[in-house]
Amino acid sequence: MLHELAPGVMAWEAKDATAFRAFAIHADDEVVLVDPLVTDEAEMGQIRALGRVVAILLTTPWHDRDAANAANVWGAPVYAQPEGLAELSSKIGAQPFPHQLPLGLEAIHVPAAFPGMVAIYDARDGGTLMPGDLWHNEAFARFNPLMRFFIKHFIKLRDGLHPFPPSKARDPEAVRRALDLMLAERPMKRLLVSHGACLVDGAEGRMKARLAKGP
Repeated sequence: MLHELAPGVMAWEAKDATAFRAFAIHADDEVVLVDPLVTDEAEMGQIRALGRVVAILLTTPWHDRDAANAANVWGAPVYAQPEGLAELSSKIGAQPFPHQLPLGLEAIHVPAAFPGMVAIYDARDGGTLMPGDLWHNEAFARFNPLMRFFIKHFIKLRDGLHPFPPSKARDPEAVRRALDLMLAERPMKRLLVSHGACLVDGAEGRMKARLAKGP
């Protein structure tokens, strides 16, 4: 089922054991899907109730997920960063991000991470960032007390926020600079991640504090 995480932003999750999340951003009877997952009939009905799907955005080439089927069902174009187009199936028919996205959304390219990686930003109501795989927020609370103790005292990422791509990133330090600039130029009330727990308030402070800790 779709759940509202921010004004005009709905989310739904994968139905198997994978901790994946997708988003539907809507306003004025228009809907933009971000990294769409397979939907059941109930979720399809919820999306229809939001309005007409006008675009499907991919934050990374490997988040194509159910984009081909969604494009067919909704008759909407799929957009991805040009660097990542070669990795996408021809069945998707993805196009480069246009100069202007629907609903005033912004696709922020972070070329230092991986080819074709972007974060989607919604400036409404204090700012919402949907960073794809640029940020993870693993919910350590699910671990038993002994494991939480180990994480708290011995793991650098003990707060659960993972603000960098894995070590295979092209240039992790450049990713850090890009994230710092992202925060400096835009209000960031919410961090709605694809993996882990979303931050629905106070995200900017949490993100800056995590960046200050270093890798």
